[in-house]
Amino acid sequence: MARTPDCDLGNKDVLYDLPLDELFVVEGTSSKIYDLRDKSGNRIHNATRFALEDVFIYEYDTSKRFDREALVGHCGHVNIFRKSDNINFERLLPGETSIWIGKVFEYNDSKGRGMRRSLKLFVDSNISGTIKKIEARMRALSNEWETTSDPDKEIRLQGTEKRLDRFVNVLENYHFIPWISKPEGFDRVRQVTEMIHSVRRLIHSPQA
Repeated sequence: MARTPDCDLGNKDVLYDLPLDELFVVEGTSSKIYDLRDKSGNRIHNATRFALEDVFIYEYDTSKRFDREALVGHCGHVNIFRKSDNINFERLLPGETSIWIGKVFEYNDSKGRGMRRSLKLFVDSNISGTIKKIEARMRALSNEWETTSDPDKEIRLQGTEKRLDRFVNVLENYHFIPWISKPEGFDRVRQVTEMIHSVRRLIHSPQA
């Protein structure tokens, strides 16, 4: 995996050189999941603490595809705290490498060591997988054209349109790892929309 030569590799203090609240793509290898408890010793069920090692921090830019050459920092080890909602814990098994969207944040250390920095991670919206499934729905309708009634074709088109609307909402309002860029995502929306209109004209054509 190629890395930029001027990056401060292995230095956890690199987090202090990065801006707060700016989004990055974060890639690391899980080393441990901790049993998180409150001050009374009770287990906290809605939060998770886990450790990532060999953590690479990349530029976050949805105007282009994710590029590992856009490396801005590296940490040997970082402890992560986040809500347990929507976490696939299989991603956090020791030795598993995972990619997240994250940002640097500061917190007051409970051991009296002053302000510390860590990474806050967010779950990826997986737009690449979503648009592939939408496109696959259109291909399936084409393959099953002769065996599908016109009313069922229309129902399937409407279902695809609803999925496409949700996909556009994610492109516009949510964070995602740009395995495809935002402009590419909108271009694929345009292509699928044109296919839907073409298919609908065929359904309602007297020759259909």
